Amino acid sequence: MHIALTRSTVERGVRRVAGMLAGKYIEATVPKPLPVTVPALVTWLSETHSRRADEDARRAMLCDVD
Repeated sequence: MHIALTRSTVERGVRRVAGMLAGKYIEATVPKPLPVTVPALVTWLSETHSRRADEDARRAMLCDVD
């Protein structure tokens, strides 16, 4: 009877230690790389001659503001 109780206690201890060790060796999740996209080229409006004039013209077109 005494041997049966000792054996189950040892088994529970071994299972607990194995569970602790298994928790330490769980693989870390690796983030998936983002898909590579081709950047869109920016075109200038034909009637503008500078970056600022181009931005103002585009803003006016989008907002319908003069």
